[in-house]
Amino acid sequence: MTRKAALELYAGIGVVLLSVIGYFVIIPLGIVVLDGVDIKALSPDFWPLIVVILLGISGLAVFIQGMAGTGMIPGKKGLDSGSTLTCEMEEGSQDLPLARAAARVGTFLAVLFLIYILIPVIGMVAATMPALLFLTWFSGERRWKIMIPLALALPLILYFFFVYIANVPIPNGIFESMGPS
Repeated sequence: MTRKAALELYAGIGVVLLSVIGYFVIIPLGIVVLDGVDIKALSPDFWPLIVVILLGISGLAVFIQGMAGTGMIPGKKGLDSGSTLTCEMEEGSQDLPLARAAARVGTFLAVLFLIYILIPVIGMVAATMPALLFLTWFSGERRWKIMIPLALALPLILYFFFVYIANVPIPNGIFESMGPS
């Protein structure tokens, strides 16, 4: 078993366990769901449940990929032995060293924390626009013709959907007087 396959197995198991704990423990204990919600998509636990279900599916996929890498799946060779499961890496791409990967994850978490701090001050839309622009750039996108419209349109579309269609209030911060009354 290669080190990479073992890490994928353990990571997959860990992510699936996190999603199970989220589904059966954290969401039921942490989210109050009132009776009488006619539309399930408007229930406060709907989107958290969707997220933990998708998290579990992703963890299962990582686990299966790790199993394929160990040769545990009958008829499949390990990923490192040139099987059909391997995919060609782009020229110049490589696995990131652990420290660099951890720094990238840390940067994303820091930006999310900054958004969390800024939302009460400047509002959801104003906080997410520059953050989305930075995160797309940080992820490797360099085409400004894609980055700027995405950073402007996505928060606005989500804002209008939640405020005017789903009737869910979104924090506007200093722009509170400009929001719906």
